[in-house]
Amino acid sequence: MKRIFLLLIISSFTLGIGIMAPTMQTEPRLTLYDGDYTEVMHLLFPEEFKVSSFSIIDGISHMWHGGAKGIASLIFGFSIVFPVLKLLILWMASLKLSQKKCPGKSLKFVEKLGKFSMIDVFVISVLIVTVKGLPGGSLIHAEWGLYIFALSVVLSIIAGFMLAHRAHEQEMAISRS
Repeated sequence: MKRIFLLLIISSFTLGIGIMAPTMQTEPRLTLYDGDYTEVMHLLFPEEFKVSSFSIIDGISHMWHGGAKGIASLIFGFSIVFPVLKLLILWMASLKLSQKKCPGKSLKFVEKLGKFSMIDVFVISVLIVTVKGLPGGSLIHAEWGLYIFALSVVLSIIAGFMLAHRAHEQEMAISRS
C-alpha cells in the first residue's frame, strides 16, 4: 500500500503543477513567398505577434473569453474535473483497502473511465500538429508543464492498476476464508 500511496501523492502533486505550468508556447510568424515578414508584422501589430505561453488553465480561460465556451467546458471537464475526481476516488479506494474494506464500485468506475485519462494530452498534441501545418510559419512548442501533466496521468493510471490488483487479491482472500 505504501507504493500506491506514494504514487497517489506524486500524481496529485504533479497534477496541480501540470494544470498551472506552461504546457505550450506559440510564436506567431508570417512567411509568404519565400520572405519572412514577421519583424514587420511585429512592429505593426506587437500584441498579435508576441510569443505566448499557455497553461491548461490559461488555455481554458482564453477559449472561454474568446467565445469557445463549449470547447473550454469540454477541456475543463477532461483536463481538470476528471483527473481530480479520479484521484479522489483512488484516494478513497486506497484508504478503504488499507483498512481491509471493500473499495466498492467506485474503483471499477474509474477503471472503465481510465481510457479517457490521456485525452487532454492528446488534444494539446493535435493542436501542436495542426498549428505547425498551417500556412504562415507560426510555431508552437510543447512546454515542460505538458510533460508534468502527462506524468500525473500516467502515475494515476499505474496507481489505479495497482489498486485494482490489490482489491482483487483482497476479494480472493475473503472468498477463500
